Amino acid sequence: MPYFVWAPQARAAIGNIEQPQAREILLALTQYARSGQGDIVPMQGQPARRIRLRCGDYRVIFRKSNDGTFQILKVGHRREIYR
Repeated sequence: MPYFVWAPQARAAIGNIEQPQAREILLALTQYARSGQGDIVPMQGQPARRIRLRCGDYRVIFRKSNDGTFQILKVGHRREIYR
């Protein structure tokens, strides 16, 4: 079972997203954690090992630790996430 650690700002952001979209984001994260499949891209010009997951108009920025833990750093709309 994947283990996710949420940064406080990411936890607050997912709580402010409409419930159906938030569920899709959580499902996409879980699917990637279990299978490695999803619309992901390693981010360039960012601190090491940051990954971007695209889920509709929303993006999740996270990092995967060597122990398999996923640290969720940011969640937000595509217009705002990269600011």
